[in-house]
Amino acid sequence: PPDALARLRVLFGQIEQEFQALIQENATLRENLARATAVSGSSSAAPAPAPPLSSLPSAGPPAIGPPPSVGPKEAHKAIKQKTVETMAKFTRWVTHVREMTTTDKKELDWSPQRRFCGHTDGIWDVAAFPASSGFPGFATASCDGTVLLWHFAHSRPFACYAGHTGSVNAVRIHPTHPLAVSASGDGTAHIWAVPLDGAAAMADTDGDPAPLVISQPLLPLGGHKGVVSGACW
Repeated sequence: PPDALARLRVLFGQIEQEFQALIQENATLRENLARATAVSGSSSAAPAPAPPLSSLPSAGPPAIGPPPSVGPKEAHKAIKQKTVETMAKFTRWVTHVREMTTTDKKELDWSPQRRFCGHTDGIWDVAAFPASSGFPGFATASCDGTVLLWHFAHSRPFACYAGHTGSVNAVRIHPTHPLAVSASGDGTAHIWAVPLDGAAAMADTDGDPAPLVISQPLLPLGGHKGVVSGACW
């Protein structure tokens, strides 16, 4: 649902901000750890001989910065604690998202409501009839060399276009006229008539009638030297 999708975007945005903050704090703590380690190592070494007075600036001895506020062990513990806290927050967010998206299983049921079977090989393209056509259906283009036309209310096709001699790679329905254009591996595109009356006839027929077969295009479009992989009005 749109509201759940919007909520998910907000949640994952907050998760991203949490990890960005963790990365920044991690970098700061690692810098403190490195400085603390350097100071600790230098203090255990033998002191360097004092420079001659002539090498000192006239304003006085060189300034020495303050020691780091945390030692190596404390910095390591802080990094570990912050990582644990952030991962705990992430786990809570993920649990919350799962609970939110599985509250109403009926609303989020992704099982198929209807299966449309008719092709004998893989399907390359699916194109719905435009809303402007007023027809609740779609077309499928297949490797079996055909285009099947379907009504959403029926599990069997009401028409079959079989004018190509190769795999049909794409199909598009005209937005205002009962026409379709299909692109094929035979190197051509075909424009052909869509028999919408075939859907009504199938609905009025008992049993499982065979789809209306269209074998000739209204207009074959040649000229390509290879596979035609797409078509559009």
